[in-house]
Amino acid sequence: MILMKLFLLSLLLIFTGCKSHYQVESKFSTINIPTLDTVHTVELGETLLDKGFKHTFPAISTNTTAKARDGLSTLILKGGLYYAHIEDDSFVYYLPTNATKQTKIIDDLGNEGESARINIGLARDKRVGTFLAWHQLLIGSAPIKTFSISNNKDLSFKETEVDSIQEPSFRQQFIYNGKIGNNLKFLYREFSNNYARAPFSQEVQYDFNESKTIGFKGCRIEIVKASNQNISYKVLKGFPQL
Repeated sequence: MILMKLFLLSLLLIFTGCKSHYQVESKFSTINIPTLDTVHTVELGETLLDKGFKHTFPAISTNTTAKARDGLSTLILKGGLYYAHIEDDSFVYYLPTNATKQTKIIDDLGNEGESARINIGLARDKRVGTFLAWHQLLIGSAPIKTFSISNNKDLSFKETEVDSIQEPSFRQQFIYNGKIGNNLKFLYREFSNNYARAPFSQEVQYDFNESKTIGFKGCRIEIVKASNQNISYKVLKGFPQL
């Protein structure tokens, strides 16, 4: 009976110690560059027209390697991109975009642990903005554990974002590719992280003497002047709505 009470008490401590975590939602944004009916100038190799949409997650970028102690082991979190994965009332929990290269667990004998079994990342304190290391066993529903970073004062971070690989994004770009005689060359390309759609590119060419307005896949662009260094143009109509 005593053993049963101790067992139930331990379960109570585990579950009451677990915070309610929720998934960080991606941000949807549209890309529509440049503004219509305004003269713009870009150089050779730059984009005249860019349209699409994407889903992104907030992320942090660091060039510093963070170290934290977990019992008899050391958590190593190398510099790179870390994306916001889950959060609770106190912390945002970031995971590396490349766990194999960015994270390690080293024991006191110098042996590398089985880090593939564990989520390892950086946790940002919402109240003060400082960082902790964290990990969570992938097996079962073990609670998240956080650890102080030994070189916290030396860490430097930059706010950024990363594209979601789980939700589709799509881009259409029209790029200036130079001038040969009176012919203007362009590169059209479209790409997506929706794996059902393969990346696509196509080179197109127009006779500048024939018309100052060019069209491709529904867009209309008025060419003001062009050289092998840059092109000035006005977008009359962008790519159709996706």
